[in-house]
Amino acid sequence: MKRAAVLLFSVVAVFGQALPSPGSTGPNGPSPILLVSSTCQTLGTNGGTTTALNTTGADFVIVALSQQNGTAYTITDNFSNSFQSIRARGYDSAGSTILLYPTSFSVSTSSYTVTVSGTALFNNICISAWSGIAHGWDGFSSGFGATAVSTISPGTTTPTQTGQNLVITSLACDQTLPVDISVNAGFTQVPGSPVGATGPAYGIGLAYLIQTGMASVTPTWNQAAVVGSGMASVIAAFY
Repeated sequence: MKRAAVLLFSVVAVFGQALPSPGSTGPNGPSPILLVSSTCQTLGTNGGTTTALNTTGADFVIVALSQQNGTAYTITDNFSNSFQSIRARGYDSAGSTILLYPTSFSVSTSSYTVTVSGTALFNNICISAWSGIAHGWDGFSSGFGATAVSTISPGTTTPTQTGQNLVITSLACDQTLPVDISVNAGFTQVPGSPVGATGPAYGIGLAYLIQTGMASVTPTWNQAAVVGSGMASVIAAFY
């Protein structure tokens, strides 16, 4: 039986496409940060491969996983990109949130997929593809988890760059739908988010805020009721 959830939060960047370099400065200045596409899906007990997402024109991908705590896993995509861990956080005594950098740089395709492998993972997954990311993660992340709560905040992040920034927050929880899972502070959930907890997977949410400048932000997720064993969330900024 699953007892704790771990939220995995992954990033992949790509360069060298037929489009200008990610976030490059053109005749009208730096490219704006835009959401290209997104999907949220249930992978299930032992992970699996997502259905294809059209990421054409994207130069950056962010993946969030909700997952059983303490279980070994592998993650890759159909470009054979690997993911390098940055951070971990979760709930129920030992959960974690993991931020990942890419080890190679391809994600723009008409059929992008991610594969997660392991045993007793209980995965839900959200994938979001972005254009206009020039550098990647800005070096700071925060995360918190708690049991028997109806709200959770990942903490405050203050982007380090004066230009346009993408702030991302993710959620793992035990909440089933249709009970509402929401987030405040101006964040917008990506299309497909949230996905409620089911028999083979923990609940998940993925939300973003695009802002110019270095204003501090502190979002809070709300699962509408005290349910199950808890909630976990992370936050990070990219530029």
